[in-house]
Amino acid sequence: MNTHNEFEKQLQDALNAAQYEPLSGHEDRFRSKMEALQHNRRNRRIVFFRYSALAAASVLLLVTITFLLTPAATPIAAEDEVNGLSDISYEHARMVRFFEDKLQSPRFTNLDDSDAEIRKFLDENRRLEGQYQVLENMLIKNPSSEKLVDAMISNYKFRLQILESLQKYQKIKNNFKTEADENTVDL
Repeated sequence: MNTHNEFEKQLQDALNAAQYEPLSGHEDRFRSKMEALQHNRRNRRIVFFRYSALAAASVLLLVTITFLLTPAATPIAAEDEVNGLSDISYEHARMVRFFEDKLQSPRFTNLDDSDAEIRKFLDENRRLEGQYQVLENMLIKNPSSEKLVDAMISNYKFRLQILESLQKYQKIKNNFKTEADENTVDL
């Protein structure tokens, strides 16, 4: 252990005795390296900005081409040929088909209208169908009105809600009728 401590002491003495003077021309070499490094950094920034500007321009070009080639809603007919909601665009035609399929479902067409409550549901549905026809006639005259389109979609939704409420009413009525039948005893 002593030899180790002695070695460290000799090494420390040798280092302390040495002079730390840089070699001649050291400052000039250091200064030229720093100037070259700053020059390279400036060049890298310029190159980086050129590449980033090129990348931004290509992304903008790509988005513009995509926007021009892919319209949001593909019109089916020109504005003067609109005869209903389904003539506005392909998306609207699909939506109309969806609502019509739901409204023409067998569970809504084969209804017993002898019950007064069911008649109220059906009368309200007929009233909404009449309002839809009025909205459709207004749309023919003003095919670019978004308010009319929204009103027609809301009309479909209300009609569907009424028929679904009717279905729930019938289900509750049938459950009540079944429970009443179970409670009666045949003698």
